[in-house]
Amino acid sequence: FGKVDVTDDDVREAIGLIRATDSVKRCIARAEVFVKEAISHVAGLPESIYKNSMLAIANYIVSRDR
Repeated sequence: FGKVDVTDDDVREAIGLIRATDSVKRCIARAEVFVKEAISHVAGLPESIYKNSMLAIANYIVSRDR
């Protein structure tokens, strides 16, 4: 944060720190909670291509292959 010139070593270090923790798993779990909440809010809307698009995007976010 605040570093202007990021080197390849900086990126490798950041990736290593991320992989050394369960942060990715925790982020995915948190995203799933947000998506479930969003889907519940959208559920009351009338059927439309817009509603279906929002639901499709929300489901894609948490189901895509990483």
